[in-house]
Amino acid sequence: MINKKKDFYFKDEDKILVSKLEIYLDNLVFLKPNFRIFDLSILLETPPNHVSKLIRHVYGYKFSDFIMYHKLNYLDTLIEQELKQNNKLKFTTLFNEAGFKSRSNFYFAFDKIRNSSPKVYYNNLYPGVSLNGEYVFL
Repeated sequence: MINKKKDFYFKDEDKILVSKLEIYLDNLVFLKPNFRIFDLSILLETPPNHVSKLIRHVYGYKFSDFIMYHKLNYLDTLIEQELKQNNKLKFTTLFNEAGFKSRSNFYFAFDKIRNSSPKVYYNNLYPGVSLNGEYVFL
């Protein structure tokens, strides 16, 4: 997911910040309610504007899109785990666990990051999964 732009001068301090950021992402910091760039800047002990520029240059996302991207990837992990257990999905439960506040928030993130509807995306990814009742790919 690293965006290798030639015009971005990558300082040693920035490499350390990216390493720290990756550790926080591995610890699912993006799942905290109302997680903002200010919160991340406190964790990284770096001004918010520098964190924003770093994310934009290294990952190619604005901060809010960066968080949505990681929430969607975490949702994919949750779906994989759920399918291994029973082949039925309580989708509203899963997208809430992935940090989306509402169905509309989830749809917005999905469309913006994946340029697809959840139904089309997941039906292509997991053909044959039950799509009835509560266990629907929305």
